[in-house]
Amino acid sequence: MTQQIATARYQERGSALTMIPVLVLIIVMAAGLVVDSAIGFTAKRALVDTAAAAANDAANGLDADSLFDSGSIRLDAGLVNRIAARTVAARGDGLQDVKLVSARVVDAEGRPAVQVVLTGTAHKVFGVFGEREWKLRATVVSTAR
Repeated sequence: MTQQIATARYQERGSALTMIPVLVLIIVMAAGLVVDSAIGFTAKRALVDTAAAAANDAANGLDADSLFDSGSIRLDAGLVNRIAARTVAARGDGLQDVKLVSARVVDAEGRPAVQVVLTGTAHKVFGVFGEREWKLRATVVSTAR
């Protein structure tokens, strides 16, 4: 009886050793997914921050003639677009392929506002699942004061 138990134990020796490479692979894939997700989240946050900065700067693009003639606050669409483009160009924030899709004057609850839409790309380090890059889009609205 003891001989059979000893033989059974001897036959099972090293069975845990075969699972080690599989477990290491799973841990490495999970770590890659965590790192890539963190990169995507950070890049999205940076894109939103850039869009907010562009919208805030562009909200200062007042139409001076309208302000001095009638005292009303109006935004100059051409000036808004130029200011937003300049702000986006000045702020890289480590993003790749940041593009100003639109910077336009909109109405926000009866007040003039600027809506800025940006797109960008963030490259994954590991790309464990799916594509090798994050395609990001951010839309921000800022009111003129």
